Amino acid sequence: MSYSLTLKTLGDRKFLIALALGGLVVLGLILRSVLFSSADPKKATTAAALSVPLGKAGTAGDVVISEEAMQLAEITMAPAKIRQVQERIQVSGSIESNGNQQARVSPQARGKVVEILVNVGDPVKAGQVLAVLESAELAQAQSEFRQAQSRAEALRSALVRQRELAGLGAFGSEELEESRSRA
Repeated sequence: MSYSLTLKTLGDRKFLIALALGGLVVLGLILRSVLFSSADPKKATTAAALSVPLGKAGTAGDVVISEEAMQLAEITMAPAKIRQVQERIQVSGSIESNGNQQARVSPQARGKVVEILVNVGDPVKAGQVLAVLESAELAQAQSEFRQAQSRAEALRSALVRQRELAGLGAFGSEELEESRSRA
């Protein structure tokens, strides 16, 4: 007749392992006291070593667990049979990434993401484009920037021209100063 143990939780398994290890420690202590109780330690060790049958050295003895201990540990015995073992354990909890390996990425203007250029886990470099945004706000700001650049360039051209004319004596210094202040 063969039996198998059905352990309901991980705690049951840990308890059984601890109980088995405790039994082995007690067995070891008993063997040690028997082996070294002789007046001549060399004779006791030799006699005990010679009394172990060939092929039995190093095998563990039986571990006895009382009915009360089995009930407390919620250990049940049943005939051995082949069945599927659950490989997954469901637990509750949350998974969080390591904070020092995270970077917050946010655009400088509101818009809609129209293309993502990298995937999660891809290595990236500083300044690398990660995504393409479509933004009316950004388009307006770019338009205003280009207009301001064009105005600044026109004023610089006017200043250069007026300096040349002032050098020829065509303008007074008052008009030159006004162009300089606009540029």
